[in-house]
Amino acid sequence: MASFIDTYFKFIKRLFPLNPKSSSVGLDICPSSCKVVELFLKNGAFELSRWSLELLSDNDDRSALAVLGKLASSFGQAGPRAVVASVSGKGTLVRYVDMPRMSTADLRRAFAIESDKYFPFPKDTVYTDCHILDTMDNNRKMSVLVSAVKKDLVDGRMKLLKEAGMEPLTVTLASVALANAFAVFPPEGFASGSGAREFKACAVIDIGETGTNLMIVFAGLPRFNRDIFIGTQELYKRVSNLLGVPPAEAHVLLRPGMALSEAAQKSVDAVMMNLIAEIRLSFEYFVTEKNLAITRVFLAGDGAQIPGVEKAFKDGVDVPVSIWDPFERMIVAPNVSREGLKANSSRLITALGLALNEYDQG
Repeated sequence: MASFIDTYFKFIKRLFPLNPKSSSVGLDICPSSCKVVELFLKNGAFELSRWSLELLSDNDDRSALAVLGKLASSFGQAGPRAVVASVSGKGTLVRYVDMPRMSTADLRRAFAIESDKYFPFPKDTVYTDCHILDTMDNNRKMSVLVSAVKKDLVDGRMKLLKEAGMEPLTVTLASVALANAFAVFPPEGFASGSGAREFKACAVIDIGETGTNLMIVFAGLPRFNRDIFIGTQELYKRVSNLLGVPPAEAHVLLRPGMALSEAAQKSVDAVMMNLIAEIRLSFEYFVTEKNLAITRVFLAGDGAQIPGVEKAFKDGVDVPVSIWDPFERMIVAPNVSREGLKANSSRLITALGLALNEYDQG
């Protein structure tokens, strides 16, 4: 496995390798599920060869090992299956800083000395890295993405995968995977490269189980990230408590396509109101700091397709809101059900971005 620091900030290039040796597998391990996306690159286009979403019986390593072992055996090969995985949430941090223009080599030397000033973690407890996004218009400064992640998160994830019979090629951040997916499969109408400047800035809101990641994108690159610890678990808990039903029934009531009762809708609205309030604060900060208007919001993650969530965002923010489906225009293998994929598309975006990581050539 390549070192974490060497592979941490890989952003997808527009030039793909000509002869990939095999498929690439992205594995998104969440508290209550494991999601897999497998891609092949054929004639310059990605093909989705398979996907899987397996629920965990409990939120612990034993349950995760059972599901991961099942997934590993499903690949039907003699040795461990190489995968790209991620970590997210508490113990991770992404920041964007403006620095004097310099070469990548000079940046890395400077960052090795000064990295502790950007993060609230003891230096010996984290992996850190930096990545130049692009130079600024005045040609004297550049925008740099810096990040840190607790070593025990990465080491624990690698240990879990190896025990399950998998070989972790890379362990990266879920937010980096999200940026990968957005770079290659942006929402319809989003222009890539320099043309994206006309699109102003857009927000990608990834609503996960234990938290939500807000990523603001401009000119095809992330410019702001924030983790907000409000996720679908809070939605299910609120519905369960308010309606007096078991958590399992709350999951059923909030399945995609379900019509919500008035009480259930109030529960969803209450949780979303708190989340949207935090997101609006971040929008205000970004607009003031960067002088860039946010013109669109795209929803992703487990919470995007929960009934009432999209409506809450449309009512709560002042720009158009839609659910992002990166699989909509993707080539899929004949054995892949479009209907099943559509029903789970927003939940598979991180796994997609992780699979794309291996097609980045540096």
